[in-house]
Amino acid sequence: MLNTTAFNTHISATRDTRDLETMLKETIAAGIPEEEWSQNLLDLKEYLERQEFWQFSEDLKASVGEMGLISYLEAVKDKENLTVIIAVRNDGAGKLDDEVRAAFTAMGLPVLGELEYANGYLCVIDGGNLVVETQGGGETPLTYDYDIFHVESAGRDAGHYCSILIDGVEYAKNNTGINVVVYDKDKELLFDTLNFNTSKQKVTLP
Repeated sequence: MLNTTAFNTHISATRDTRDLETMLKETIAAGIPEEEWSQNLLDLKEYLERQEFWQFSEDLKASVGEMGLISYLEAVKDKENLTVIIAVRNDGAGKLDDEVRAAFTAMGLPVLGELEYANGYLCVIDGGNLVVETQGGGETPLTYDYDIFHVESAGRDAGHYCSILIDGVEYAKNNTGINVVVYDKDKELLFDTLNFNTSKQKVTLP
C-alpha cells in the first residue's frame, strides 16, 4: 500500500508534482509500457488512482442518507470492479412493503423481493453478475464461500447475527437488518460497509 505522506515528501524533494503529472500523461499517451516507467511515475499513478477511488467512495457514502437502500444498491451493483455482498442479521423484512419488494425484484434481486420475516438472507454480486442469492429460516445459519469472501446470515431462530469476511477479516456492521459490504477487487480495497435496519425503518423508493 502506498504511504502517501512518504510519497508526497519524496515528490517535493525531487520534482514538482505538476511536472510529474505532465510527464505521466505524456508517458501514457506515448504508449510506453508500465514496466519501463520510473518508480516516481508508478507511485504517482497509484496515488492518483487511489485519490479518485476514495473521492468516489466518500461522495457515494455521503449521499446514502438521501438515496436510501434501493438507490445505493443500484449505484454499486453493476460496476465491473466492485463485489457487493449482502447479509441479513435477525430480520430484514419487517418494513418491506409491496412496492419496495417489487423494486428489489426489478433490479435483479428476486429473493430479496420475497424475503420472509426473520429469515436469513445472503447475496453476492460480482462485477454486475449475481453469484448467489438465497434465504432460509430455521435454526441453521446460511453460509457461502466465494473467492476471498466468506458470508454468513442468521435469522432470528438461527442466532441473529451476520458475518462478511474478506481474507479472514470481518467487515460487516453486524446490525439488525440488511448489512452491505462493497469491495473494489481491482484496487484490493474495502469500498464501503453499512447497515440498513429494514426491520424497523421503512425503505423509501427513489
